[in-house]
Amino acid sequence: MTRAPGGHRGKGADVLGAGGDALTVKQIERLVLDLVRAGDVTTLRAVRDRVTSRRTQVAAQRATRYMHDPVGWARDVINWSDGEGLTAYQVDILRKLPEERRVAARGPHGLGKALQLNMRVPTPTGWSTIGALRPGDVLFDEHGKPCRVVGKSPVWQTDTYEVEFADGTIITTHGEHEWNAVDVYHRPKTPRPNRRTITVTDWRDHWAATRQVTTAHMAENLRTAGGQLRWRIPTARPLDLPEVALPVDPYVFGYWLGDGNSRDAGFTVHRSDWPSLQERVLAAGYHHGEVRGDGRRPDTLAVTVSTSPVRRGNPAPDTLHSRLRTLGVLSNKHIPTSYLRASVEQRRELVRGLWDSDGYRQAGGSDELTTTSPALAEGIAELLRSLGLVVRVRESDSKINGRVVGRRWRIAARFDFNPYRLPRYDWSPAGSQGSRHTQRTIVDIRKVDDQPTQCIEVDSQSHLFLAGESMVPTHNSAMAAITVLWFATTRDAAGIDWKILTTASAWRALSTFLWPEIRKWARRIRWDVLGRPQFNEMSELLMLNLKLAHGAATAIASNKAELIEGAHADSLLYLIDEAKVVPDGTWDAIEGAFSGGQTSGLPEAFALAISTPGPPSGRFYDIHSRKPGFEDWFVRHVTLAEAIAAGRISPDWAEQRARQWGRDSAMYANRVLGEFHASDEDSVIPLSWVEAAVERWHEWNDAGRPALDGREVVGVDVARAGGDSTVLAYRTGLAFTELEFHDREDTMETTARVQAAVKRVPGMVPVVDSMGVGGGVVDRLRELKEPVLAYTGAAKTKMRSRDGEWGFNNTRSAAYWRCREHLDPAFGATLMLPPDDLLLADLTAPTWTVTTGIPPKIRIEPKEDLVKRMGRSPDRGDAVVMGLFAELLASSTVRSPARPSQGRSAAASRYGRRMGGAPSSSGGRR
Repeated sequence: MTRAPGGHRGKGADVLGAGGDALTVKQIERLVLDLVRAGDVTTLRAVRDRVTSRRTQVAAQRATRYMHDPVGWARDVINWSDGEGLTAYQVDILRKLPEERRVAARGPHGLGKALQLNMRVPTPTGWSTIGALRPGDVLFDEHGKPCRVVGKSPVWQTDTYEVEFADGTIITTHGEHEWNAVDVYHRPKTPRPNRRTITVTDWRDHWAATRQVTTAHMAENLRTAGGQLRWRIPTARPLDLPEVALPVDPYVFGYWLGDGNSRDAGFTVHRSDWPSLQERVLAAGYHHGEVRGDGRRPDTLAVTVSTSPVRRGNPAPDTLHSRLRTLGVLSNKHIPTSYLRASVEQRRELVRGLWDSDGYRQAGGSDELTTTSPALAEGIAELLRSLGLVVRVRESDSKINGRVVGRRWRIAARFDFNPYRLPRYDWSPAGSQGSRHTQRTIVDIRKVDDQPTQCIEVDSQSHLFLAGESMVPTHNSAMAAITVLWFATTRDAAGIDWKILTTASAWRALSTFLWPEIRKWARRIRWDVLGRPQFNEMSELLMLNLKLAHGAATAIASNKAELIEGAHADSLLYLIDEAKVVPDGTWDAIEGAFSGGQTSGLPEAFALAISTPGPPSGRFYDIHSRKPGFEDWFVRHVTLAEAIAAGRISPDWAEQRARQWGRDSAMYANRVLGEFHASDEDSVIPLSWVEAAVERWHEWNDAGRPALDGREVVGVDVARAGGDSTVLAYRTGLAFTELEFHDREDTMETTARVQAAVKRVPGMVPVVDSMGVGGGVVDRLRELKEPVLAYTGAAKTKMRSRDGEWGFNNTRSAAYWRCREHLDPAFGATLMLPPDDLLLADLTAPTWTVTTGIPPKIRIEPKEDLVKRMGRSPDRGDAVVMGLFAELLASSTVRSPARPSQGRSAAASRYGRRMGGAPSSSGGRR
């Protein structure tokens, strides 16, 4: 053979002619090096193409091995941590899919992800830890609202990370812990079709724009391609706590902490500031002694303040000095827990006292305070964080005349309220880039030695809760994701034309849960085993798509049966998530793909349907009940015992749900036992109707909360006993946008809260339960000349049902039935309800009977009987039902002394009746 120039082309030709098998890897590496040195680009390319082809062949052989073995694929390809792996029931389901082709699995809910056991979490009474929490304990959600712990997972000992934020906060957590994070690649946009980026001024208003991502995913994608830090967590709203009786006025106490004598009730104040401080002291009902000058500092004054008149030689028993001693702050300046967990306004007044005495403005819009007390620095930082602020604390040497005398702490924040009362501070809200101060940037995520972590689940609407001393909001469908990745990688490597269609009962189930789970598990693939590079997240693994060389996986709405029916490929996989309410048309479209499928070979089709069960109706139920025509589906019920044994559900969580929802309830059967269960035949409102209303709320929320039309109403159920909560249900038109809960409030506090809500939203009308203690709230609101609708559940009514055939034994029965009518899907229900498990339980628990008479009357289960049966009061359901009943209450109660009635309201005209009075000439039909 003639040798090529440089003596290498002949050797390269030998390699190519041998199909890439003639040389070992080391020999090929030496050959490539020689070719590079000789500059033989043509042969280099030929060698590269042949080696790449050989790798593709090897990958295809590996893929063929796993083509009908998803369990083996998951075992060998997923990078499991120690102690992790498929559960026994997951193995059973995945093993059956290639054999049976159609698999339907039902089971209970699971739990979220884990945080370090000793991670501190804020509570209304101070602090607790993840490990010490128990079901029923109260935490805070991202809006600062109280929420309850409803379950805990087993303790895990693997895959531990530290997440560090720009303000110095560090949270230790599990790699699979989920966060709701702002991704700089995905800015919030307006709803379709006119999509445009929204200018954000406060990230706390844009939780719907966050992505649900794991710690491990953020660690692998910490920065953008341009080097920018990619992830931010919005800050929380201020902790929403009731006003409390404090021993010392918060402003005066704050000023003393800054410029008070540590051993007594004396204050040191600048001469020009004294008039303002004196005004605040007197406004608090306090007194002060003689104001004395300081000979060494002519601009400085010294004064003693007391809660009682200052008398020399005969001190009063109750003084500011004695109260400071009782607080334990004399010679030990710090902020007691009672002040750190006071109301928002009380905490802001404490801040104003601190900043008036020791604070100062900084360039760039932040305000700072310096202290030499570590305990006080820690308390001030917690105080500011409890108000939803991002705080920076810097420790450095404290010097006098250049000599180090100790340590100092500089505490800075960018305030969203004026932290000063003194007129000399020219304070104004921050201008440009204010949104940057309503989020915390993640600056580093690092793997650390494994530590024990544990998950908790809370009952907040978003399932987020505040964790860590900086109060960072954090979170609480693996088998489906693994199935998608197994199918896609094996078919694509084998060169088979493939397609995966994922669908669900609601788009949110795809965009918020399934596809983030697919991306999460894709990051745990061992690519060396598959013989291909990692998915490119810019061109292959997208938000709701996976596009490879020979096929694609995509998300399709379940009401788009025509798109599902139009799918064609040699190998098809249909994945149906939350399958219990997927329309029959979608199931029929999927079934059409099996008409050309073979029991072996190509073309082939598979279907995996996964869901918690619902009422005993619909195609998913028909499949599980083995109705005629559905015998070709393999069905699997994952029991509660299996889920507990696998560590997916905590026994404490299951027991807590039994007490919360009742062991005989549809919610307990569906969500805990994984059983089909209709709402009691005697239940007023079926569970599926309420769940549909919650889904409508999610769709509205995910669309960026577009403006709503209609009357503004707040339903108020006033707490009657220590274990009850006062609940405010805010409604606009036919949408309940938010529930607000408050414990341990007296009627005056509730009145003030309702009055504030009315003033905040012009035209809002409160509907208040006038029975029992609620009557005091109604009376006080009328004294304050505020509009209020008094709801008396026991009052008689002449209302009729929608068809005019039924009457009601009292107003409460009419109100609950009206709620039922608004939720009835047969009449195009549009009512929206916020996601809240207790609300669902409250609305679906009451039963009804019919009493004889003309007309026959519907009687809803009395509240007293319901409380005995549930073990608690249905506060949340009652607040919603009252809020929905506003238009039908007597018009005479829709006024205050300042706002006399002007005859029938617009609502009364719309319903063609006197509101709550006798039927109109049309027979009282609505």
